[in-house]
Amino acid sequence: MCRRCSRKFWTKSIIGSVVAAELGIGAAYVLLRPVPKPQFVAVQTATYHTPSTPFAGPSGWVYYETKDTLVGEVTHHARLISNRPNAGLDAKPVEGAAAGTLELANSDRYGKTVLLTLPPVQAACETNVCTVHASFDQGPEQDFPFQDLSDDRHRVLAIGDYDRFSGQLLRAHDLKLVASLGMPTDVTINFTVSGYRTALSRLRHWAALLVGRVV
Repeated sequence: MCRRCSRKFWTKSIIGSVVAAELGIGAAYVLLRPVPKPQFVAVQTATYHTPSTPFAGPSGWVYYETKDTLVGEVTHHARLISNRPNAGLDAKPVEGAAAGTLELANSDRYGKTVLLTLPPVQAACETNVCTVHASFDQGPEQDFPFQDLSDDRHRVLAIGDYDRFSGQLLRAHDLKLVASLGMPTDVTINFTVSGYRTALSRLRHWAALLVGRVV
């Protein structure tokens, strides 16, 4: 399998795992967030890219793993549900405000991906220039390239430049994403991203706690 084909296949597999794990991750987010309990769950290996049981960190982030059983490659995921649209706003609600999820996936074999999953909002990028802007802690907007990987149920945007995006995410408290998809109204999604750590380092830390070591 060529490298480009392999990466495309992996990206589609990641999206599939996100959708398949959505209900379980949402439940874990609600149940585990108030009192985080460190645990380390072995990755299932029954099928290709079977997600492990998700668990919540000390913030709103949820971590889990998927494993490509064909080659034994583990992909580490960090997932966050957006803030409720227009939550805490005293002024007029923001037009185009939406809910969504942000997911970062990291694999030595398949690379790194940022996925923004939205409801099935309309887009007209075939005839208009579409962009994704990110603002960290109310800073200046930054353009990020993206690829539309949507299906019938979700608008899925794969945001490029992973290292620049994730590097700022580590230091940020708030994140606003604005997706200009060729429609009269842009889609705006807000996240409270404080507490983000890479899924890999979090898994190693919690695994160390179980064996009485400190990383």
